[in-house]
Amino acid sequence: MSKILSLITLSLIARTGASAAIAILCAITAAPLEAQNTSISGVVKNAAGEPVAGAIVKIKNDGLGMAFTVVSQGEGRYTSPILPAGRYQVQAFGGSNQGMSAGPVDVGSGKQVRVDVVLNVPLQIGENFNGPQAMIEAIASRFPI
Repeated sequence: MSKILSLITLSLIARTGASAAIAILCAITAAPLEAQNTSISGVVKNAAGEPVAGAIVKIKNDGLGMAFTVVSQGEGRYTSPILPAGRYQVQAFGGSNQGMSAGPVDVGSGKQVRVDVVLNVPLQIGENFNGPQAMIEAIASRFPI
């Protein structure tokens, strides 16, 4: 078990930095095994009902002050990392549209919750839109992590 934790620690430090790796490891090792399966997954679709690959999906828990960002894969599917139990909002951005779940969504310990998101609202950005970098900055400023 200690060799596995050592490998996980090295991998997390390389990906996220030391302090984030320590926080993640504390959460994983302190949680019961069934809680380690706690997650949100779903499908991102456009207004026509077609799956959207490459959409940015934000999963946020205001009560815990945590947010996770994932990208939808083939067939529009996304899956969160391991989450602590709590209430989450799920929002997605893809192309020139955005969508939000009818949340908040309650995620119990050890539960996998499915939340599909439809990109049915035009992306709301400021008047001085200057391309993709401006869009990323506009999204980041509206939804700080």
